[in-house]
Amino acid sequence: MKTNFTTEHLTAILESVHDAIYIGDKSNINICNQHCLDLIGADSLDDLKGGIKELNKRLDSRYASTGEKIPAEKDPFVLALGGEKVVEEIIIKNGKTGEDKFIRCAASPVYLNNEIMGAVAVNTDITEAKLAEKRLKEAMQEVENVNKELQAFTYAVSHDLKSPLTSIYGLAALLLKSDESSISDKDKYMVNLIMQSSEKLSKLINQLLELSKISKIEFNYSDVNLSSIAQMVLDNQSFNQKIKPEIEIEEDLVAYGDEALLHSVIQNLLSNAIKYSSKRENPKIKFGAEKSKDKKIFYVQDNGVGFDKAYIGDLFKPFKRLHHSSEFVGTGIGLSTVKRIIERHGGKIWADAERGRGATFYFSLPDRGNMAHLKNREPIILKESVEDKISA
Repeated sequence: MKTNFTTEHLTAILESVHDAIYIGDKSNINICNQHCLDLIGADSLDDLKGGIKELNKRLDSRYASTGEKIPAEKDPFVLALGGEKVVEEIIIKNGKTGEDKFIRCAASPVYLNNEIMGAVAVNTDITEAKLAEKRLKEAMQEVENVNKELQAFTYAVSHDLKSPLTSIYGLAALLLKSDESSISDKDKYMVNLIMQSSEKLSKLINQLLELSKISKIEFNYSDVNLSSIAQMVLDNQSFNQKIKPEIEIEEDLVAYGDEALLHSVIQNLLSNAIKYSSKRENPKIKFGAEKSKDKKIFYVQDNGVGFDKAYIGDLFKPFKRLHHSSEFVGTGIGLSTVKRIIERHGGKIWADAERGRGATFYFSLPDRGNMAHLKNREPIILKESVEDKISA
């Protein structure tokens, strides 16, 4: 069925389009929709009389890329009247509010019998998108500034704290070993405590430095045999308990990632499993994997002391420990390091446990195909995490 479009029909069509549209020739803008009037801040079509060059001047048209004024002869609509198809991101000033509006202007010539009879411009308001892009750039700049703050913090920890700490430990050791020392047994006990505290603090500083490096380190991706790493960790592990734990390692557990960092993950998780199951009569530990469609899920399971699930939210936070140091020694940094490594690989880590019934730590890693987009990803350090480390 053929429909004869009237002017009323065409007006209804223009008003149904979300974008701002205007149509005209070298003399005037002849047709526009309400979206166009709202975008430029006009009350009616009569406000657009005087041609596109006059409108260009009134709207203070500028290039979005540089902010420079658009010469009247280079206005997208003028170029379309000359036969060009133009798509340009521009800035105009709303005539009523004075606000800058970012617009993607697509202007094209209108032909009739092979001659240009005018032009049409479709203007999309992209102000929100541009403002969001600006906010993102500002946020990225803030992240860069925070990175610099973290580097300064790391330098201070490494030099301003670690060096005098080493001196304290060394001087205390000399005091104990000196033949001329006449300190009492009680004093020797106190000096030993100083040395132990210094050693513990030095270890904590080293772990903090390692944690800060993970956010900046460049990854070397390869296929990594986690089973071999687990066996290597066990071969170098010293067992303090009288009963050596029964440890099961599944064969050929392979992941795609940075071998050195994944070694740190396995070492931390296995060492924790050994430590927290050390008071069992029959300690058992298993390192295995579960099947999943688009990722690999690995786990380290033990039958140790476990923990209360009510505090699981604190498990991966720096310095947060679910067991007192008198029960199990530690710094509270290991699991934070593991979490940071797994997340930088694009994976996740979580745990399940019950007090007195052991714990299972799970971590997922994307397959090689799903990991490709992460290989050149810039590390991101959130401001809150930096402040947390400094305040702690």
